[in-house]
Amino acid sequence: MKCIQTDHAKELLTLALYLNIHGIHYCLTHPHTHEQDGCIEHKHRHITDTSLSLLANASLPKFWGKLLLLS
Repeated sequence: MKCIQTDHAKELLTLALYLNIHGIHYCLTHPHTHEQDGCIEHKHRHITDTSLSLLANASLPKFWGKLLLLS
């Protein structure tokens, strides 16, 4: 592994020194620029949309959709 790029994930910020010592380049994306994470953002959007559609077709209460969006 040569490089890790995250979107300011707080759990990985503490690893920056460790990664640097082991020669792994640690990059941060710019905040609120999902274009830099295109493939992952597309997959996340697809999963979210599919889940909301399944919940709507299952006739579950609306708060389940809100809980899904919070996760």
